[in-house]
Amino acid sequence: MDALRVEDTSMGLMKALHFITTQHQRRKVKPKFQYASVGSTTRATRCLTKFERSHITELVQQLTVLDPKTQQDQVKEIMQQISKLPVAFFPVKREMRIDYSKTYPYRSTKRCG
Repeated sequence: MDALRVEDTSMGLMKALHFITTQHQRRKVKPKFQYASVGSTTRATRCLTKFERSHITELVQQLTVLDPKTQQDQVKEIMQQISKLPVAFFPVKREMRIDYSKTYPYRSTKRCG
């Protein structure tokens, strides 16, 4: 007899219920990274010509120089020009490693370690 073979449906139901009840008791995996929003970037929605690419980079460089709080009308005007072009904005996130290491592994901090 094979030990992994289920003999009847009641045994299969019991195993399924046991799996469901013990599922929340499993070890939680610690996240290794933390993500923070940095801003956005542009990506072409189709293959661009050389002229389109240079025009888009000029507009984006003008946008980076402007302050959106004080020069809102200029930003709006440039964004309208960019929206006519085959470009989409995508969010960019910075990946930061979470450090779980101890300060000194052989000595506790209570004992000046």
